Amino acid sequence: MTDAWLAFGRAALLAGVLLLAGSAVSSWLAPTRAIRPAMRVAGALLLFGLGLQLMGQLRAFDAFLPDADPLADTLAMIARTGWGRNRLAVGAVATLTLLAGLLLRERSASDWSARVLALVAVGLLPRLGHAAAVEEGVVRAYLIALVHASAASVWLGTLALLARGWWTGVQSLRAAVSPYGRLALMAAPLTLVSGVVTAWPRFGSVFTVLDSGYGQLLAVKVVVVAVILGLGAQHHRRLVRGGDEPSRGTLLTEVALAVVVLALTGWLAESAPPE
Repeated sequence: MTDAWLAFGRAALLAGVLLLAGSAVSSWLAPTRAIRPAMRVAGALLLFGLGLQLMGQLRAFDAFLPDADPLADTLAMIARTGWGRNRLAVGAVATLTLLAGLLLRERSASDWSARVLALVAVGLLPRLGHAAAVEEGVVRAYLIALVHASAASVWLGTLALLARGWWTGVQSLRAAVSPYGRLALMAAPLTLVSGVVTAWPRFGSVFTVLDSGYGQLLAVKVVVVAVILGLGAQHHRRLVRGGDEPSRGTLLTEVALAVVVLALTGWLAESAPPE
């Protein structure tokens, strides 16, 4: 059974990376005052997610090794394993992101720091999931996971930033929808295709997907992503063809569904896929 601490920690890590990547992309598309606050939230989410995952690991040691020292064993694992070293790297990125969001005042400095830190964070993200555990074809698994993480970060992370900027009145969505639309048009299908390529080898046939809890969660995730795509297409038509900005309700629904996708992804990443 998946530990809830690990799953929610993973979801928080994903949200932090996506928000940081969204800050970086938004700094090119439509610079706003929302970049630095988003960086602060991204850094805090990354640190929060790391804390939850460490708590989950401590609970796992305590449950399966009653005679062990959970704290000492966890610290040893952090220092000696890829699991721990990858999370130490994420912790460094999180700290730098938080400091940059708090201390940097010039827009150019905060923009470039967001871009550099986002590249590092997205590069680390595949090392936190199943791609890190692959013994054969590790380079291929990492590259596919990197494409998936990059495309999802550009698509959903930037959506969150643009939605926030429009919602709070910092910017008009029309100012950014054209360049974002072109990015999303490539990133959204790439997210789906790379996700399918990653998941398909774990199932012998499409008819076996629903035979496991992992497959059922994956099917729900695919349905939710399809709904997000439909809402995004609707928003794009309204903005480009009709000149009308989307209603607050539908935009909030799209962002809320993206949060659901993050939660499902966090749970899947901490679940054992079918053999």
